[in-house]
Amino acid sequence: MRTSFLALSLSLAVSLSGCFLAPRVEGPTVETIPVGACNPVPCAKITIATLPELPESFTTAARTAVTERVNQALYAPLDDADGNITRARFIQSVQSQYEEYMAVKDPEAVVDWQVSRSAFIIYASQDFASVVVKNEGYLGGAHGFNDEQLFVFDGKSGKVFSLSDLLSPGSKEIFTKAAEAEFRRARNIKPSETLEEAGFTFENNSFALSNNFAITDKGISLHYNPYEVGPYVMGATDVMVPLDVARPALNADVLSLPPNTQAKGLL
Repeated sequence: MRTSFLALSLSLAVSLSGCFLAPRVEGPTVETIPVGACNPVPCAKITIATLPELPESFTTAARTAVTERVNQALYAPLDDADGNITRARFIQSVQSQYEEYMAVKDPEAVVDWQVSRSAFIIYASQDFASVVVKNEGYLGGAHGFNDEQLFVFDGKSGKVFSLSDLLSPGSKEIFTKAAEAEFRRARNIKPSETLEEAGFTFENNSFALSNNFAITDKGISLHYNPYEVGPYVMGATDVMVPLDVARPALNADVLSLPPNTQAKGLL
């Protein structure tokens, strides 16, 4: 998991744990919604923080598109049922699942039921913004959950770029090899060891790029969530393809990487 971000731009936090709530993100709190009664039984609270501004260079159309896409991730209901994704429906899904948990839990068990949603800008330039939406918590099962969605938004249209959009023709194979080398480095996998032998479950035992990526001042960061390429116990994997490696593979007509490793972003 990432432990730091260059700037905070979009934020929503949901935290449920006993009767105490500590904000998970910076920024003014818009509303705090209690779930359950704090006295005499345990309770939970939902806190939603405001959404700070995107870079001034982003067009109105881009701002609208980014907000809509990020909200789809932030407010996705816990039940994953079909239907419109709205803030109200998300809150209702949290309330319903918490009530179901309280109805079946052991009366002697300590309540540690919690959900957190947050979105941050990892890196922003005049032309694009890399955003991560984090979803984590514990709902009373064998273990908690923890996943991230990464987006690279175009500053003019608000389009979400895919790696296929950004890589120049014929460069995918080279980029994939570089990413695999970094994956192996991150996971301490020897060159002579297959991914399967190391405990990973890539299809056909062949490394594949994640389309869950962000552009940063250090390079292109790929994120593999728990369960995506291995069992939960393996956790998440972050892979950084350095700028000097990634730059030649990028289609400069679509988007340019930060000019150097000293870049700090706008925010």
